[in-house]
Amino acid sequence: MIMFTPPAVSLEGPTLWILRSMPVRAWDVLMSKLLLHVAWASVPTLFFSIATAAVFGDGVVMMIGMVLTPIMFMLMIGALGLVFGVRFANFQFISEAHAVKQSIAVLLSMLAGSVLTVIPGVLWFLLELPTAVFLYGYAALLTIIFVCSMVWLHSAGVKKFDSFAA
Repeated sequence: MIMFTPPAVSLEGPTLWILRSMPVRAWDVLMSKLLLHVAWASVPTLFFSIATAAVFGDGVVMMIGMVLTPIMFMLMIGALGLVFGVRFANFQFISEAHAVKQSIAVLLSMLAGSVLTVIPGVLWFLLELPTAVFLYGYAALLTIIFVCSMVWLHSAGVKKFDSFAA
């Protein structure tokens, strides 16, 4: 639930012209924002997922699932947050705190992260699925959302970001 990407586009605000004057493609700018999210979020994600797998893992298959699923969640929430950040960019903010704490992109990212955590967890509990089956199924769902987010960013997201300079 680390949210670096949703406000990343809006925070460019008054200095967006500097970024747009450089010979850098919009895709590269968007990927740099996502890679910053990955750089900051991957260390705690890996540390705590490996620690959890070491303590609660029951076999290699389970341990791999316990490490893979949080990594996919971290990637998915970063890409989805960037989608919301591009889609709902707000350059008319009073202060940076407003862009970070009161943006619709951050709200939607937090809501999506919560829904994508609670609903699968409730379904796992109610359906009494084996934990390994749930972990790999959940990782597959997160991968699908991540890929769809990346496809949108590469097509419509780049066009939308390019339109900010106009």
